[in-house]
Amino acid sequence: LDDIMQILPGSLNLVCGSPGSSKSLLMLQLAAGWYVAGIQCAILELEKDRTFHLRRTLAQASNLAMMTNNRWVLANADLAQRTAAQHTDFIDGFGRLVNAMPDKMIYQKDVCDWVQQKADAGCRAVIIDPATKAERQAAAWTSDGQFVQRLQQIPTQTRLIIILVLHPSK
Repeated sequence: LDDIMQILPGSLNLVCGSPGSSKSLLMLQLAAGWYVAGIQCAILELEKDRTFHLRRTLAQASNLAMMTNNRWVLANADLAQRTAAQHTDFIDGFGRLVNAMPDKMIYQKDVCDWVQQKADAGCRAVIIDPATKAERQAAAWTSDGQFVQRLQQIPTQTRLIIILVLHPSK
């Protein structure tokens, strides 16, 4: 990842791509790497539930991509259960970092408050996926600017790394 972009303490980083381009998978893999390295981090998932993201993480950790496929899991229940059992400690620990709120109305202000709470709790990195799912409370041209400005103040003061996953608009 360092070859693609420099992720430095005190930075606000944007990852932008079309839906389905594997941004979320990349972010889960990045966060799992930080977790394994002992770097305190957190993820705010605004699409899909926690189980969805943890199954993807299990698929990555086990090198069994089919763990995300319900039909395959049913047809290979013994292997799926053994695989899950082998990775229970990792998934339980990593799962504590994953905050999923797909069905709740989240505003940009809520995201900023969450990021500040994580920074205050000692996190060194946070990921918001996708930040574009956070609702605006005013017109886009003022709300988005205020959102980014407030977010940028947090890493400047705390050395936090923030990664915003974005879906481009038409």
